[in-house]
Amino acid sequence: MLVPVHLEKETLIIQSFGAEDLQKWPAMVTDIYALLSDNQTLKYLPFKRLNSIDDADVLLKNALLNLHCGRNYLHFIRKKSDGRIICFIDVISPEMAREHYRLHQYPYFIEFCIKTEYSKKR
Repeated sequence: MLVPVHLEKETLIIQSFGAEDLQKWPAMVTDIYALLSDNQTLKYLPFKRLNSIDDADVLLKNALLNLHCGRNYLHFIRKKSDGRIICFIDVISPEMAREHYRLHQYPYFIEFCIKTEYSKKR
């Protein structure tokens, strides 16, 4: 089982779910919906498109359950100034990959989405 990452830099935080996220749930749902309904963001992952706020809520609930089951490890990159999610990194376990792909070997997979307005910043 992987251990979730927690890194802090001057302007950004990379972290998985935390207890404080339950109080921020509506904002998280809104951020994830904005991220996964943007055409440019989904250029390479069009199958991740969300069609509603409810879809974002379900995605986050499933990700939280999957984290505790060791199936995948969703991490958020947040702006330190206001805690808004600008990116996510999803580390998918070999067990979960077996459910979606037919391969000879099943490594960990990484999916990465970043909001368009942050994709060209240094």
